[in-house]
Amino acid sequence: VSLSESGHLVPWWLTSHTKRERHMKSLLIIPLVLLALLAPLNACADGEKGVAAQLSGDYATAAKEYKKAAEQDNAIAQNNLGFMYRNGKGVLQDDKEAVKWYRLAAEQGSTNA
Repeated sequence: VSLSESGHLVPWWLTSHTKRERHMKSLLIIPLVLLALLAPLNACADGEKGVAAQLSGDYATAAKEYKKAAEQDNAIAQNNLGFMYRNGKGVLQDDKEAVKWYRLAAEQGSTNA
């Protein structure tokens, strides 16, 4: 951020002198913004795959999909993975691992953890 001649704050990508330079800088920003917006969708998709696998009784696949989403800070997947570790569904029963995932979900505001 810098100050314009009129004293207004101007983002760095708009501080160049030519229209072409501003355009080129904005082209660099667009992919970064898209990446930031799309990352949570991938975690959500993994979480949905986990739910589908769990509902079909494929607990091992459910745990694997929940773990992918949980590692991307998906609180619902973290809570579900905690449940699976607590009950030994698709994974070996492990209270410490269950608490770990429940705690991470709770830190994100999950009321179910």
